[in-house]
Amino acid sequence: MQINCSLIAAAFMAFGFISCETPVPPHAFSGRYYGIDSIYTIDKLYQDTIADTVEIYLDVTDLYNGHFDIGNDKGFWVREGELFENKININVAPFSGKIRFYKDSIILRAESDETNYLVKHTSTLIR
Repeated sequence: MQINCSLIAAAFMAFGFISCETPVPPHAFSGRYYGIDSIYTIDKLYQDTIADTVEIYLDVTDLYNGHFDIGNDKGFWVREGELFENKININVAPFSGKIRFYKDSIILRAESDETNYLVKHTSTLIR
């Protein structure tokens, strides 16, 4: 009889640890996007431009309350960025710019103006 009482007590304890909070689904913009990144590197000293295109992906991670991380295996473009009017400012040095969100795509525009080089990224990514 003692085993049955122990099982009943354990069952009550287990149900006591179950959360009653409603899970919050991630934002509709979160997920993985794929596309092409056009990279323009301008050598200011020699006035030379190098253009390159690479396939990329970006993971948009919902941190909730309108904040997101955006990056991939090479690093982050945005850390704890705030979504405002379907845009997030790029906040990872040395780059500045914006990521704009549409229904199933994003557009990234970023640039870094260093002493000798200006680097521009232009990307369109889709789900």
